[in-house]
Amino acid sequence: MLDDFLNTDEKIMMYDSKTNETKEVNMEEVKANLNKRNTINSNNSNNLPAYKILENSSLLKPSLDVSIQSTTGPVERVIDTTVARYRATCRISANDTQSARSIYGTASLVGSNLALTAAHCVFNKNDGNKAYPGWCVFPAYNGSAYEGASVCGWAQVYYYDSWMQNNDTEHDVAVCTLTEDVGNEIGYYGIRKYDSNSALKGIDVDLLGYPADTSYGFTSNGRYQYRSTGKITSVNNYNFNHNCFSVPGFSGRTNGTYIKCNSSCRNICSNNCGRTQWNWI
Repeated sequence: MLDDFLNTDEKIMMYDSKTNETKEVNMEEVKANLNKRNTINSNNSNNLPAYKILENSSLLKPSLDVSIQSTTGPVERVIDTTVARYRATCRISANDTQSARSIYGTASLVGSNLALTAAHCVFNKNDGNKAYPGWCVFPAYNGSAYEGASVCGWAQVYYYDSWMQNNDTEHDVAVCTLTEDVGNEIGYYGIRKYDSNSALKGIDVDLLGYPADTSYGFTSNGRYQYRSTGKITSVNNYNFNHNCFSVPGFSGRTNGTYIKCNSSCRNICSNNCGRTQWNWI
């Protein structure tokens, strides 16, 4: 997704909640700043390491493994969301003024103050694409907010202009600049680039999220994190299809997907991954 944003010929827009300003992002300037930073740090913008907090931190409960409880159907509840690879997954809560109810979804921390999610989890496509009021992320939420991480909203959000025009699934992605550096508190996913989309086909998938579909037995307010597994079945230019069990809430109505390439890395998208791989190393 980072690679797509940096190299796309399409408009990338930024909306600032404080100034109520919307403007097109100068991607050449962004790439120049990234190259300058990475030259100083001897880093590659397509291969950024994850940020990990020591497991013996007083803020975190140490855990050697993940305890998972089976539920009815092909999905399992993550019991201990404070484990590294699960605590960077966040529950989204916001207010839908059209229906006078709350909406729930999933986001993932991908920087000290960056969260990746679906655009429709930030903007209400049933209300003129207005930003949802009361939008908050809850890292490692597990029935209640995790005391080791800040609950926060977003200050700016970056998105494809084409999604705002037609709400297509291929461009249904948003990167939110959060109001707190929550990633520095509990860690966040790194990034690595695939050489080609075709390399994704057949890869095992771990899908993590906060489902809220009561018809499948989940709570209506997405109180718990669940895990579903499967494989990528086909790959397109901007998205891929998989056979994981998925319902609204895993990332709104698209998928917040983690691809397990080996025991120490994950790939994330919101039904729009292109060739980007988010890793917990």
